[in-house]
Amino acid sequence: MSYLGVKESLKVATPKEHEILLIAVSKMQSIEAIKSVYALGQRDFGENYIQELKEKATALKEACPEINWHFIGALQSNKIAQLIRIEGLKAIQTVDSLSKFDKIWKAIHDHPESFNKSIDLFLQVFKENSYKVIFTHSFLLLFLY
Repeated sequence: MSYLGVKESLKVATPKEHEILLIAVSKMQSIEAIKSVYALGQRDFGENYIQELKEKATALKEACPEINWHFIGALQSNKIAQLIRIEGLKAIQTVDSLSKFDKIWKAIHDHPESFNKSIDLFLQVFKENSYKVIFTHSFLLLFLY
């Protein structure tokens, strides 16, 4: 199914009072392919690898000024500072430990002059003998702080 076909199917299947955010996973896609989908109206793109995300964000900064990047890969603690400084980063969807959350918090607060955006964090919460549940940060922060 084409991108426009997916968008139309979502529109038909989604009640008007709900909004679905479609994230186009651009892993291993060319800059030109991303530009093509952006030209059709897609603004949110997901990447699995920090280095690939950084390269694409830099390359598309001028051509796609409204692009929103979502990091959807396994988050490595040693790359958190590099990740949060990527321009256009909207969300980190794979925060799977409080230590990684703390490193994100510290990286932001250690360099406030270079950080002037909000990033949605999706925290993975584990309960023994249960399924993994993902909540957005705004819900969990009420309980953490």
